[in-house]
Amino acid sequence: MKKIGDLLKTIYQTLGFLVVIVAFAYLLSSHFLPIVKVETASMSPDYEIGDYLLCLRTKEVETGDDVLFYWGNKLEIKKVVASAGDSVSIDDNGDLYINGTRSEYSDKDTVAGDVDYPLLIKQREYFVLNTKRSDLADSRSSQMGNVKQDDLYAKVLLKLWPRR
Repeated sequence: MKKIGDLLKTIYQTLGFLVVIVAFAYLLSSHFLPIVKVETASMSPDYEIGDYLLCLRTKEVETGDDVLFYWGNKLEIKKVVASAGDSVSIDDNGDLYINGTRSEYSDKDTVAGDVDYPLLIKQREYFVLNTKRSDLADSRSSQMGNVKQDDLYAKVLLKLWPRR
């Protein structure tokens, strides 16, 4: 009888421990380190449809960060290329200029979109671009415009799966 009691005690302790671990993992992933599945090809080839990304919930991002934010009812992923106080221009050749200097994020496929340049980025806003520059659903479009800091959800830390 004692062995059965000890076995049951061990099972209950193990189950209790597993419940705590699962609860902790859920809280961690939902509030601090969400895992997000890529749903669009706008950041291809960096992120493809079906990729899983580990993100950090934050509103503090820098130029070069890949960020997630809500636009409409959809979570979008874009690259921050300019922030508050920066002046952004795109010339006829697709060259991107930040504060008068050609940016490392220039791309031959970049088109200006329908916003007026030079564009001065306001406080608590970010100018974001797709990796796939033929897709104009980013700050080059007056429909989306600059991303407000309050709309930020997270920044991408790394691609979890699949590893290419």
